[in-house]
Amino acid sequence: MGHIAGPPEWLDAQQRLTGFQEELRSRQLDPRFVEIGDWSAASGHRAARALIEQGVTAIFSGNDQMALGALSAAVSLGMTVPGDLSIVGFDDVPEAAYYQPALTTVRQDLAEAGRRAVALLLGEADVRPAVDPELIERASTGAPPERPRPEC
Repeated sequence: MGHIAGPPEWLDAQQRLTGFQEELRSRQLDPRFVEIGDWSAASGHRAARALIEQGVTAIFSGNDQMALGALSAAVSLGMTVPGDLSIVGFDDVPEAAYYQPALTTVRQDLAEAGRRAVALLLGEADVRPAVDPELIERASTGAPPERPRPEC
């Protein structure tokens, strides 16, 4: 599994990269397949091509725009999504449901995050600052492709 990270100087990108690496390590999987993007579809396209060349069969993208670039890269290489490659974005932009295939993505309730931030600024002690993200499953993810077994 690979990750297309956002710019390293962005806190959101750092947190998503850390979460990706920690989750893979907790499952005894290799977290080293990471390419850096700049939040644009073009950078997602470049990063996805590099990850695909390294043999990844799934990509978690730091935002939906880079995931759109990853979808484009897969198609340009003759791959099917999710048959050959699964892709997950982050943000659940309104267009994500209309990508081809529709993009599986992580949604954050930004309005709720804003309400909690204001409540914290106003000194409300019983407010939990973090808002739990929600996975929105659509058509861009599936079971990993079957790999031929090496001859013994």
